Amino acid sequence: MTNETREPIAFRDLLAKKLQDPEFRAEWERLAAARAVAEMVAENRERKGLTQTALARTIGVRQPVVARIESGEHVPTIETLIKIANALDIEIMLGIAPSSRAEPSIARPPSGARTVEEVTASFGSRLIVAAS
Repeated sequence: MTNETREPIAFRDLLAKKLQDPEFRAEWERLAAARAVAEMVAENRERKGLTQTALARTIGVRQPVVARIESGEHVPTIETLIKIANALDIEIMLGIAPSSRAEPSIARPPSGARTVEEVTASFGSRLIVAAS
């Protein structure tokens, strides 16, 4: 038995390798908005000092719904996003542009907004999620 030490792999390096797989890439692109919303909801919920249960009560759902949203593996409905924006007092901006637009206006979120996720899908469409 050897005492071999493995160097940790940086997430970016691992992701770059995984994105070479077309199936993985398609799923990564499909969940881009969900990942961005998950990060935004969790960050703002914690900033407000709310638990998942408290946020769930405020938006009229059960805690597992908030947990699924924060997992980044489920795309919430527009109705749920509106409730979350109101409950957390945040602006959520979602921009989708076709590949035919060389420089879409969504590429420039408003002043004070932070781009949470930006993805150009393999079929060319561009998705940007921003929050403020």
